[in-house]
Amino acid sequence: MSFDDRLRRELNRTADTIEPDVGEALAVVEGRTRRRGTIGLGSVLAGVAVVLIVVVGLQTANSVRDSAVGASPSPLEGSPDPFGYGRISGTYVANLQAPAGLPDLGDVAGTWTMVLDHDGTMEMTPPATFGEGDATQSGAAFSLAGEGLRTNLFQQRCDSVGAYGWSLVADQLTLTPLDDTCALRATVLGGRPWDRQ
Repeated sequence: MSFDDRLRRELNRTADTIEPDVGEALAVVEGRTRRRGTIGLGSVLAGVAVVLIVVVGLQTANSVRDSAVGASPSPLEGSPDPFGYGRISGTYVANLQAPAGLPDLGDVAGTWTMVLDHDGTMEMTPPATFGEGDATQSGAAFSLAGEGLRTNLFQQRCDSVGAYGWSLVADQLTLTPLDDTCALRATVLGGRPWDRQ
């Protein structure tokens, strides 16, 4: 008799002596399922408390953020101003000089007009001496975050977004370059204060 045959015979004899209590095993499994399936009142109340804490926390955070940003009313009566553009929107004029040491930017000299709209769009009208002519540069956008302004102005010539600090005092808007690799944009926006019209 081979080893496999002997092993098979012993396993069959041992299997015949084992009599599992299927009913008891089933009762244990069903009991576990029932315990997992029931949710106590304490669990429900704890879940409701967590949801309330999250909702109240979000409302408080939004209130703190709104007061920190100093949102002011929109320039258009009754229109929403979710990003606070009303604080800075308007028409501005600056008379720029050609920057010393940057001969490529000599064509920026002259009077520029900038319109910052309450919807985050920006238009720039250069002087006639500008290399691209005096056609209004449209399609640019700006965004505000506190006292920071980001814009993609001159996106055809600048492949980046510029970051600026801004302040508006006595109808003079000052833009201070913080992070801008585009010399044209930094010169035009940060060359001198802009007078609100």
